[in-house]
Amino acid sequence: MSTVVPTIGPQVAALSKAAGRKNALEVRRLLEMLPAAAYTCDARGLITYFNRRAVEVWGREPKLNHDEDRFCGSFKLFTPQGAVVKHEECWMGLALRDQKPYHGHEIVVERPDGARTTVLAHANPFHDEFGTLTGAVNVLVDISERKRSEEALRASEERLRAMFASAAVGIGILTPAGQFVQVNDAYCSITGYSKEELCAMDCAAITHADDVAEMNVLLEELRAGARSSFVLEKRYITKPGGVVWVQTSVSAIRDAAGNVTNLTALCQDVTDRIRAEQARRRGEVELRDARDAAEAANRAKDRFLAVLSHELRTPLSPVVMTIAAMENDPNLPYSMRDDVRMIRRNIELETKLIDDLLDLSRVASGKLRLQMQPTSVHDLLQHIVETCAGEFAANRLQVKLELRAANDQVIGDRARLQQVFWNLIRNAIKFTPIGGAITLSSESIDEVTMRVQVRDTGVGIAPDVLPRLFNAFEQGEESITRKFGGLGLGLAIAKAVLDLHGGTLTAASEGAGHGAVFIVELMTAHPTRASSDEPGQASRGAAAAQPQRCGRILLVEDHADSARALAKLLGACGYVVKTAHTVAAALDLAAAAPFDLLISDLGLPDASGYELMESIRAQYGMKGIALSGYGMEEDLKRSRDAGFSDHVVKPVNVAQLEAVIRQLLEEKP
Repeated sequence: MSTVVPTIGPQVAALSKAAGRKNALEVRRLLEMLPAAAYTCDARGLITYFNRRAVEVWGREPKLNHDEDRFCGSFKLFTPQGAVVKHEECWMGLALRDQKPYHGHEIVVERPDGARTTVLAHANPFHDEFGTLTGAVNVLVDISERKRSEEALRASEERLRAMFASAAVGIGILTPAGQFVQVNDAYCSITGYSKEELCAMDCAAITHADDVAEMNVLLEELRAGARSSFVLEKRYITKPGGVVWVQTSVSAIRDAAGNVTNLTALCQDVTDRIRAEQARRRGEVELRDARDAAEAANRAKDRFLAVLSHELRTPLSPVVMTIAAMENDPNLPYSMRDDVRMIRRNIELETKLIDDLLDLSRVASGKLRLQMQPTSVHDLLQHIVETCAGEFAANRLQVKLELRAANDQVIGDRARLQQVFWNLIRNAIKFTPIGGAITLSSESIDEVTMRVQVRDTGVGIAPDVLPRLFNAFEQGEESITRKFGGLGLGLAIAKAVLDLHGGTLTAASEGAGHGAVFIVELMTAHPTRASSDEPGQASRGAAAAQPQRCGRILLVEDHADSARALAKLLGACGYVVKTAHTVAAALDLAAAAPFDLLISDLGLPDASGYELMESIRAQYGMKGIALSGYGMEEDLKRSRDAGFSDHVVKPVNVAQLEAVIRQLLEEKP
């Protein structure tokens, strides 16, 4: 309030002189110039002049030279605390009584309408030329707005103090060096220290030693102006000696020159969250370790299955090929033919079990891959029927082909689709009694879908078995398993293969003893010219009519029995076969004479079949067929990557191998 006096002091003094000289015009001019409510009174306290701002403060025009407004008597006056002020003791009365100026008296003036205005009142007496008191100049500076602002500021400060005290998060005021100046109850609760104890410490004293360096770097950047605030998760050492994780948000308070005067810190206990995150990370590590261990175990299992398959297949290969040669030997005594066929069937069954186990592993691990190409379903079915002709005859089964589908062309993996239909047809043979019938039919459902049905007059399927028929290792009742054997994998694998082709496999039966039907549905492709007149059947007919083949084959196999048996069978088919047992010997033969095709084992004594294929292909552009007891997907891929055109898994099915040879030799280079 003292700042008002110098502002209006000279004007009040000039006004007093003018009033003392009784210069009425000068008095009025000066009254209007004052930036506040102003008026003059005589020595008795009667108002003689006033300006417009005085009317704004009073709310009405006072009566001049009238006892009613003597010492502002018609207005109610109060102290800031609300006490009534006697008019004779107001600023004007005191100035007249004591004949000295009174400045900065805070008075509340109540207007006639009840509204109140807070003013700073100033009074300055004036005298005539003889020194006689003649009146006083009075100025009322309206400070109501300032008072309201001060009240609002005080209320705001009170609210802030209450919020500071009751906040759920810790709030601290610190010096630029990090010394605590003021903290709230929450800060004390987090650290375990009292306010007095904290305000005698700096933040480094309660910070975990491993976190102090990072905090000091951030504080230095804050003081240097490189940042205005920072957020840091760190650890406090509590008074009881425990550790608590906190998230602190620190901001700088700066003066007008930009210097840091204080720091504010908001502190929140995040121990539960940090510990939960640490537990989650530990769980993730444990889960990752468990997953890695499971994947390693799965890889070890796959590798074991592959090695087991190889070790089982390799000795079977010469047996299979020898049995095949014996079956085709016209000099074989008739009495031994049934025994030879029995041996072949059991070896094929063992091979099938090995294949099914490997395929199931591929399906379970998602490693079953397809080589998609245009394929004729009718061609596949006719080929399988021809291959199984001996079994049909042995069981006196009547086979009907009703292939009526207008379009039998699909985009699929020919070998895998053949496996599907082979499983279904062999199943029908297996479960159909001697003298029964098997019908293979096809039809076009619409322009883009074909249906194939394999129907038999066999043992049928019980209603409770149908829903689980395609589960692995599922064969229905135990009596079925005991009577017919097998692992129950063929249908599960067939369904998985068809799922990958976007097809379906379902089964139906009227019950035990009423036969069964397996239904395959596949999306068809646009028919190709190559399939229009069933070239597969024509080529097989031509092959039967003319067994002599045109082709020189380089056979590389380190298993002597297998090499001898396979060379004999291929020679009987009309091929010219040269045999080598090592990579070096094979390269020497290839350099000495031209060959049309390489057939090579992969595990050779001096190098791998992959290396041999790469060398032969690079030097002579020769195609190749890989022979291996390994049949996992990665084995097939590695063969393709090395340049082999096909991969045949041991034990070798001679008919299958011969079909692959014929196809490769007939392809244009």
